[in-house]
Amino acid sequence: MIQENISDIENRLITKLLATPPFSTTNMSPSLVAVWSNFLNTIATEIYTLEQLNNTFETEIEALINGVTTPTNMWWQKQILKFQYDGTYNQILQLDTANFSPYYTTVDLTLRIISNCSVVTATNNQVQIKVTNNGAVLTAPQLLALYAYIQTIDPAGISYTVINQLPDYFFLNAVVYYNGQYAATIQANVIAALNAYLAAIPFNGIVKVSAVEDAIQAVAGVTDVVISEAAAMVNGGSYGSRTIFTKQYQSYSGQIIQGLAPHNFADPSSLTFTVSNN
Repeated sequence: MIQENISDIENRLITKLLATPPFSTTNMSPSLVAVWSNFLNTIATEIYTLEQLNNTFETEIEALINGVTTPTNMWWQKQILKFQYDGTYNQILQLDTANFSPYYTTVDLTLRIISNCSVVTATNNQVQIKVTNNGAVLTAPQLLALYAYIQTIDPAGISYTVINQLPDYFFLNAVVYYNGQYAATIQANVIAALNAYLAAIPFNGIVKVSAVEDAIQAVAGVTDVVISEAAAMVNGGSYGSRTIFTKQYQSYSGQIIQGLAPHNFADPSSLTFTVSNN
């Protein structure tokens, strides 16, 4: 940004002129009506005007640059959470023609049906957008509207996929050792602790075997636990095709719950309870 007045420009021109032959010998009369003074003032005024125009242009360019947002994963997530849907009145996303930021003409927070969203860039550079509507999958019309919404804000050259699935299933085979005095409540309390752990995992969080052990061992009466298998599968899959893991598991849907019977926590083949007072 150039900041100088006309007098500054005139003085700069005079200094340059006197240092450049043959103008260095010019008789520059201090008279305010001298011809050279009028010429210099005219040139200085033109330079000043050009500088101000350049300043205005620079300000406009900087405003455009500052208004442009980089489509990071967090940017994607923020925009998806702003998605609005109404079964009666169409919600049409607009784009600001100045900085191309998306907006709704009327913002209605009650129409934001995406309660959870996680955006992940996979190893193949494909953007995975995981969404739920308070844990439920979107209806067909809602999903169509969401795809159209995404296409409006989709940066050029980006490949994306929307994952809108029911929660994954978690399976556990473990022996729980407990103090015999807790026999009446130990099974129910351990199952409740496991369900509470899964429910507390942030959307698109990770199931950790070490955290599962901690959740069980934190139950009153538990003296030890030995996990022989931790596994998971996508909702709708087959138990035989489950993914067995020894450290951690990233859910496909972004959510995870205990497996269905006969492979749920209450089944004897999942959790075995053995008295061990030490």
